[in-house]
Amino acid sequence: MSDRFLLRIAFAGKPSLLLERDMAEEMLQYAVERLPYEAGGLIAGHRAGDGTQCASRFIALESAFLSETRYTARASLAVRAVFATEQRGECMIATVHSHPQGDGLPSERDIREAFGYTDLLHIIIHFAQGKAQLRFFSYQTSENGFSYLEGHPSFDDFMFDTPL
Repeated sequence: MSDRFLLRIAFAGKPSLLLERDMAEEMLQYAVERLPYEAGGLIAGHRAGDGTQCASRFIALESAFLSETRYTARASLAVRAVFATEQRGECMIATVHSHPQGDGLPSERDIREAFGYTDLLHIIIHFAQGKAQLRFFSYQTSENGFSYLEGHPSFDDFMFDTPL
């Protein structure tokens, strides 16, 4: 990855995510092209010795639903993506999906359906006022069931103009 395009997303008490700006733009463009429906995919990469998660590829995955409020990857495509990633010596480090409406926080369904994937980060593409924003989350188990931490990019404003 090229340092000049590298974004570091920090999570309190957890390893950071390193993501190239070009990959962020690719995810945003994919989601914009599928508006008004939710869209998503996976991020492949590797974990460094210190736990830092280094993103190397965005894998767009067609949704099993054509919905403005729900994204679930087609199971067969997700399984193929995971196997192909493992064959390349990579691992899955994050899930990605869009929220064309709402506040960009994980929904109850997001948290419920992600249960068991606490080792993956979760990226939500949120649309508001003609802009797309990436929000970064780490889900974790807690005394109350399941909760999330929000990650923070290494710069103040991670917004992109989109042709909405």
